[in-house]
Amino acid sequence: CDEAAQYKDHSIFERWIITRVTAKNGKLVVISTPVSAIDLPHKLLRNPIFYSKIYTALKPRMTENPEYYSDICKNLKEGEPLFPELYSKEKLEAIKQSQGSLRFEQEYMCNVLVVEDALYPPNMVVECFDESLDFQLPEGGTVYIGADFAVGTGKDADYSVFTVIENNGEKNFIRKIERYKGMPISAQIKRLEELCHAYKPKAIYLDETTFGVSIVQELRSKQLPVVGCKFDLKSRNNYLMNLRKIIEDRRLVIPRKPGSFCVSLTDKLFTELTSFVISKTQAGLVTYKSTAAHDDMVMSLALAVSGVQKKMPMIERAFYSV
Repeated sequence: CDEAAQYKDHSIFERWIITRVTAKNGKLVVISTPVSAIDLPHKLLRNPIFYSKIYTALKPRMTENPEYYSDICKNLKEGEPLFPELYSKEKLEAIKQSQGSLRFEQEYMCNVLVVEDALYPPNMVVECFDESLDFQLPEGGTVYIGADFAVGTGKDADYSVFTVIENNGEKNFIRKIERYKGMPISAQIKRLEELCHAYKPKAIYLDETTFGVSIVQELRSKQLPVVGCKFDLKSRNNYLMNLRKIIEDRRLVIPRKPGSFCVSLTDKLFTELTSFVISKTQAGLVTYKSTAAHDDMVMSLALAVSGVQKKMPMIERAFYSV
């Protein structure tokens, strides 16, 4: 399988390619330049069933997971070329000067954790992964829900996303993510009500712009602890920067248990997070924009963790019907 990092639907590889090769007692070889920390080659690298190695143009520092790298590196000094007959050190330096260090790291050093102007750099997000955890019910901490509503049904329409986090005083664990497209508002309200009964949040944070105001009022009428949030440029930037600080401090825990349902959703979350870049408006104001097709999962998460920094006395008086 050539350029396997470009495969978007990993289930095709898992359900069809592996089974066909196994049925013929064949051998499966996957080769690719990686494009993301969650692409297919990286998943195979961490799967003990597969024999996997990383071949870089130059011997890297290898401070983490040295067993992942080619055995050729064992007899080389840091910075020496692995294949000098094809790529001498001088040739690689010329390529680096031509492409720039960022592109060189990605294309020749298999380093996908460096992204220029990223608000949430891939290496920072990966540090929050926990492969021992799946989505689960809370374990006694304080729960918050972030809700990003959408109403469109078209191909490019936004998703409605509900994110449940639990704060244990030190870290914020993602306990649940739900993502829907085309769900009627009435059904979204009902589902959010069900999540409240299941997870008992201290507060539900949602964007109250446009149709959000009516949703806030309806949920409050049901005695749910709803907090309507402003979403002007300044407020939006504050939510995103608060999330950045939590990720930077490694106070966010993203469940990534292999083979579990959480992986496909947190794959999407990773893509959305690492697609945010630092930019400026025409007026020269700093802002953060997404280069991905959607940013709903990030905004839902940013709303959820915003509750960690706030104290809402009125929320303490909310009650739940079981």
